[in-house]
Parts: sequence; C-alpha cells; structure tokens
Amino acid sequence: MSVRIRPAQMNNMEEGQTKRIGDIISLPRKPVTAASSERAELIGKFTDRLNLDRDGVKFKKLSYAAVAVKLAHIKSNFDLYAFMRACEQANSFSKYFWWALKPKIDE
Repeated sequence: MSVRIRPAQMNNMEEGQTKRIGDIISLPRKPVTAASSERAELIGKFTDRLNLDRDGVKFKKLSYAAVAVKLAHIKSNFDLYAFMRACEQANSFSKYFWWALKPKIDE
C-alpha cells in the first residue's frame, strides 16, 4: 500500500511541516504474548535477574533477545536449570553469568 502526495497537497504544507507516515497509515501491531515454553520462561528469569543488577548503573537493561542469543549454545533445559542454579549460588549472579559464558582459550 503506497501513499501518494499530490503536488496540490504539497503546496498546502508549509516548509518543515511534513506528515509522519504513522499519521497517514495505521499498521496493526502484534499483541505481546507471555512466554510460551519452558525455555522462554527460563530465559525470562535470566533477563529479569540480570536487569536487577544493572538497575542504577551506567549499563542499559538487556533485552530478552540479547539474553536468548547468549544462552543459545546451551541446548537442553536441564543444562539451563543447572546454569541458573550455579549463577544463584555464586556471590554475584551477573559476574558469574558473564564469566561462565566467556569463551575459554586453551593455551
């Protein structure tokens, strides 16, 4: 669907007063849904916990997608639960999370 502005309409608009596309066309928005799987719930818990540590610090909050990408190499939900338990038992959840996910270089 395209919107054409005719030259007559362009003459009526003053300099610097262009319309936004969102004012002309309203696109349907996808509804926000809750977590649909056990893995999604686990990633949501990781995201919430990491963002608690980042609150009030110079770092911005992490998105769900960013955490999901970091945890993508952990294939099974059992391993995710074990990793969550290890992070919770550490002195700092966030520090352990980032340390454990850092690739180890064999020397």
